[in-house]
Amino acid sequence: MKNEEIELLKELKNELIKTRRMIFFIHCQNYYDKYGIYPDALYEVDPEELKKVGINLDTDKDIYNYQKESRK
Repeated sequence: MKNEEIELLKELKNELIKTRRMIFFIHCQNYYDKYGIYPDALYEVDPEELKKVGINLDTDKDIYNYQKESRK
């Protein structure tokens, strides 16, 4: 493979990762809209990543703390 092809594949991989993350975040937001809580899997994601897509767990501290304690 040429270097150009390798670089293109790396770019495609990065775009795929970004797309999968966005789908996950959209799923989590839809779950929140439907049930009023975020799914447990969301709490395994870096909070700074969530803020980049508009999900701020700090604004829902009571819900977050309740869910966090209930998972222990």
